[in-house]
Amino acid sequence: MSAGAGDGVDRAAALQALVADAGVNVTPAEAQALVQSLARVHGAAATLLRPPSFDETVERFYRLLESDAAEGAGR
Repeated sequence: MSAGAGDGVDRAAALQALVADAGVNVTPAEAQALVQSLARVHGAAATLLRPPSFDETVERFYRLLESDAAEGAGR
């Protein structure tokens, strides 16, 4: 679910419309945050679907922590 800038805007608009159909009003910024959260959930699910070997589990855990820290530093 990784998206380019234009695709992310389209996804945010689609998600905003979907949520509005449910009777909830969201701003474009909130919709974009939802898209980013869903992309992270999708990425985590894809990572967890593949059963890791015991040796790479710890390494992958620390890579995820590092990527989260790098994303958090850019905000």
